Amino acid sequence: MAEKRAPLVGVYARKGETMTRDVFPVLEHFEHRFRAVDRDDLRALKPGDLDVLLLPGGWYFFKEKPDIADRIRGFVKAGGGFIGICCGQINACQLGLVPADLINMYGIGPTKIEPVDGGHPVLKGVAKKSDKPWRQWSQLDMLRYNGWPMLLKEGAHMLAAYDMDKKVAAIASAEYDRGRVVVFSPHPEGATCAPGIFGDRDKHPMVYDGIAMGTAQMLDNATRWCVSRRTPSH
Repeated sequence: MAEKRAPLVGVYARKGETMTRDVFPVLEHFEHRFRAVDRDDLRALKPGDLDVLLLPGGWYFFKEKPDIADRIRGFVKAGGGFIGICCGQINACQLGLVPADLINMYGIGPTKIEPVDGGHPVLKGVAKKSDKPWRQWSQLDMLRYNGWPMLLKEGAHMLAAYDMDKKVAAIASAEYDRGRVVVFSPHPEGATCAPGIFGDRDKHPMVYDGIAMGTAQMLDNATRWCVSRRTPSH
């Protein structure tokens, strides 16, 4: 029997646009196969070229670039997985992969996240049952780099929220025809380098290492969940 190979993840990477410095080590840590893709790759993207397309944080938008937007939608529609982080999450919502309205709200720093569906495969091993009688799941410490919160619509599933009322989504999933989509407004990979170093009240540096803190597990989980309905083709 042929050995089952890990999913192939294509990570959009362009100097001056994307934040990949902490994404690549996480993919390496969880032994995922991955390669960088540029705009020309996205313009030529076909079903089967990758198992998962990952759009990381940064500052770039494809909604008014139909040569790229249509390729991404076609890839996911045919069964490809999609993960969006921060700006990648904004792109997913703008392209209709996740039905949601976006709240244009900036903010950088440590953030408390409320798990909503802690039993979902994306949160497996990360969300912990709370010992507090007023909450089901313990809060997660995550890093936010201006990722826009989401007001989800029908067809989107909230995995974690920014608020205790669980109305403003921080992490969500959706199915887009045959494909699966996971989006993170905060950064599951964290940040191990400046500007990810913040000070506490005594000005001691706090480095948000997603692997050490455990939040990077969600990126691994999301990749596996996106392809769990099929066998990787590579």
